[in-house]
Amino acid sequence: MPNSIKRSDVNRIMREADKFIRSFGYVLPPFAYWSPSEFKTRKADARWIVEHNCGWDITDYGLGKFAEEGLFLFTVRNGNNADLSRGRGMLYAEKAMISRKDQYSPMHRHNLKAEDIINRGGGTLVLELYGDTGGKCDRSKGVSVMTDGVMRQIAPGQMLKLAPGESARSLLRSGKLCPLVSSGGDMLIARVCRQPSIFVLSDPDVIANHGLWRGDNAVLAMSFVSLMRNGDGPVVTPGAPIRQPVKGKPNVFGLAFEPPFVLITIAAFVAIAIAVWLAAMRFGPPAAEAPDRPPGIHTLIEVAARLLGARAGDRLLRRYAELVVLDLGRRLHAPRTLSGMAEIGAWLDASRQGESSELKYAVLAQRIDSAGPAETVTRAAELHRWREELLNGR
Repeated sequence: MPNSIKRSDVNRIMREADKFIRSFGYVLPPFAYWSPSEFKTRKADARWIVEHNCGWDITDYGLGKFAEEGLFLFTVRNGNNADLSRGRGMLYAEKAMISRKDQYSPMHRHNLKAEDIINRGGGTLVLELYGDTGGKCDRSKGVSVMTDGVMRQIAPGQMLKLAPGESARSLLRSGKLCPLVSSGGDMLIARVCRQPSIFVLSDPDVIANHGLWRGDNAVLAMSFVSLMRNGDGPVVTPGAPIRQPVKGKPNVFGLAFEPPFVLITIAAFVAIAIAVWLAAMRFGPPAAEAPDRPPGIHTLIEVAARLLGARAGDRLLRRYAELVVLDLGRRLHAPRTLSGMAEIGAWLDASRQGESSELKYAVLAQRIDSAGPAETVTRAAELHRWREELLNGR
């Protein structure tokens, strides 16, 4: 009995496959990364996924030789035959497959299937194709294959090679479908026999915009639409978007007042109003600018009055006295050994012995120490007069 594939190998193959798929810009859906416990917790959400057999598939076909005969497959979405018989619903499947280098997949067939096989990247995909007779592989028959919009007749056992970017679409074969456009048993366009109003097209590229550039495709598409319309009736395709009336060039200002943008516009106006209100509450009304002060003596008097009225007059007076004494000592060449106001002031008084002036530094110092706010200007004037007497008397 061949060995079954190990769980550790399965985990490794899944990691490698996810990385390989992402390298081509394709990202698997979120449920691809759910854990078993998350599937159990989200049982209701996962119902459709489970019922339609979506998710990971890794097989070695029971042969125990995955590297030689095996296939990786992830089913992204999957329809069913009931939808096909009703002519609506999910009429297709999407699967991501990885066939490794020199990895072989056994011959198989489908009773009813129209599929695109697209090589998204990697190496060259090689398909060995045969026709069928009575639902069984017939190695004496070939098959019709649409490859990127071009119909090709493949001989029995011929290898169809698809390079990255190339694709092949198999045509329909089913006893439930009545052929409209076919080649042998392969149907390009068919209808459900029991419901003649339901049509099946195996290759929608024939009537896609890029396919209609070919004249023969355009003629086929118009004939197909005329057949489906059955007079002047409408043609409805599953999942077709509702056509909106054509509008002129959009007005950006007008869009701001139309749903859903009107909500953003209202929010913006409210935010601006709140910002203005908060600014007014914080800063208050704008203050009036003070008038320009007149230059000259008036400004000087005003500044002096403010200084004296700020209870700083006594400090200014003492500072003024200190500057006057130091300046007189420098100008009258007091000895360098003297330091401080008291020594220089005593030297200045001694230099004026014999003079009749009542202004002495010792007297002025006492008056300055005992001067009140009302006497500040008077004492400053006495200092100035004393200074002038000393300088002019020399």
